[in-house]
Amino acid sequence: MNQQIKVCISQGCGRRPYARGLCARHYFHIKNIITQGRSSWKTMEKEGKAIASSRSHPKVVKCLNPECESLASVRGLCARCYNTARHLVFKRRRTWDVLIKQNKILPSRPVKRHRSEAWLLDLHWRPNPATRAAKAAKCPNPYCEDDTKCRGLCESCYGVAARLVRGKATSWAKLEKAGKTRPLQKKPSNASWFLK
Repeated sequence: MNQQIKVCISQGCGRRPYARGLCARHYFHIKNIITQGRSSWKTMEKEGKAIASSRSHPKVVKCLNPECESLASVRGLCARCYNTARHLVFKRRRTWDVLIKQNKILPSRPVKRHRSEAWLLDLHWRPNPATRAAKAAKCPNPYCEDDTKCRGLCESCYGVAARLVRGKATSWAKLEKAGKTRPLQKKPSNASWFLK
């Protein structure tokens, strides 16, 4: 969108622009008219009721398989061809590396490691006593500001820790020893209250 537009271009409106030079209210009003088939964006642009979108539309890419006419969705392949390639890799008839070298599939994007995961795996970290008192009810992860929920961690950091423990990258005992988590505090069952 044009960076010089400070207010909605609709006459008498002083709201800040959302898209196409319009505030959210006017943008969705016009979009609703266009969706109903009563007008088009080009018509609205010619009438001065909207400005051209600066967002480029993604290119339509066909599947890398020359025998397939479908559009690509995953790693340069359509869903059907990708599932076929995945099945071949699963049955150990091909590997991803071989398929990439033969230009039959695009390489996957690298997965970024969650900051909490890196912090949890650094077992030499020791909490600073001064900040620990200030963050008594906060998650001890220095990248996190949420309140604690379980084992002294916030909900998202606990989920990352649980995933690491399930994947055998670490254990609860190691995390407790490093001072990153607290031992699990089992709450007494409240079933007795229901049985009274």
